[in-house]
Amino acid sequence: MAISDLHLGSPHSKCRQFRSFLSNLPPNTVLVLNGDTVDVEGRRMPAEHHAALSAICAESLRRRVVWIWGNHDKNFVPDEPNSLELVPSFSVGKTFFAHGDRFMPISQVYLVFARFMRAYRKRRVTKSLGTIKLAQSLPMLFNMLKTRSMANSVRFAVRNGYHTVVCGHLHDVEDTTLRGIRYINTGTWTDWPAYYLSHNKGKMQLTRANDVQMEAEGFGGRGSGKITREA
Repeated sequence: MAISDLHLGSPHSKCRQFRSFLSNLPPNTVLVLNGDTVDVEGRRMPAEHHAALSAICAESLRRRVVWIWGNHDKNFVPDEPNSLELVPSFSVGKTFFAHGDRFMPISQVYLVFARFMRAYRKRRVTKSLGTIKLAQSLPMLFNMLKTRSMANSVRFAVRNGYHTVVCGHLHDVEDTTLRGIRYINTGTWTDWPAYYLSHNKGKMQLTRANDVQMEAEGFGGRGSGKITREA
């Protein structure tokens, strides 16, 4: 089971819903946290968010928990990590997990875009919203950023022999195939509904989390939307 972009410490983090998700994980399931689990390293968290972080660490004593670093929590280590696996990336067979910031296009066009977004942020939007959220408010620029990021991730998969690449970072749920490579983005837990990815018996499935109660059986919540394909 994999999620990304929980952003604990942010006022937008759906930590209450995440705690419900965590408490209903099937036994022996590996949990992959694919980047930006914490919003800003060193920032003091509300009690509810700190409790969610402690629950993640405690969960690592009951199951394998892989914490992949993102751009927000790069090299972050909780005070009591217990048995957390803190890594820059993770792979299962021919499936590669990385937060996705490594695939962000570093080019003159992107630098111009970043400068524009900083100026736009100062004029129009509160500081509680992140750069990705701002980018999404400008569809043409966001689609350019998304398309190039996806292309870079697929190029990496082709070079390294992976069939599937799973990212977060863009806060945009996606499941598509490019050049024979399956690209999945698990979205974010700062918006609702959030999504999670299950990898079970040869199938990978993106499922919309349920706001009321997660059901362990079948990896799905009641009334949840599912996208199921062969891995």
